[in-house]
Amino acid sequence: MLYSYLKLYTDEYSFSTILNNLISNAVKYSNDTGKIDIQAYQQEDFLIVEIKNTGYGIPQEELNFIFDKFYRSYASEGTKIKGFGLGLPIVKRFCDLLNIKITIDSEINKYTTAKLIITLQ
Repeated sequence: MLYSYLKLYTDEYSFSTILNNLISNAVKYSNDTGKIDIQAYQQEDFLIVEIKNTGYGIPQEELNFIFDKFYRSYASEGTKIKGFGLGLPIVKRFCDLLNIKITIDSEINKYTTAKLIITLQ
């Protein structure tokens, strides 16, 4: 395996909050036999970080709302996972402050992938 090292200059607290929240969500919303896959790789002038879990997923029609404060997916209601719907809005706010693009892709009862696209300088 080839390892490459990149230096990323960013606010440590904000970036660790982003990663902690996304990884925590991946764990919480995985099913009992689920897997979590975390990858980081360079693509041209970008660092891409992908956090994928197999689990409950988010319905396509709800993906536009997941960064809204207090929004909780209808699909998550049956999981008995507690929360206020503030984690992803906080992640989005920190991403905006750090100029990081975030996307979420999901298919109900299959997977959810959070993808961070970070411009390297």
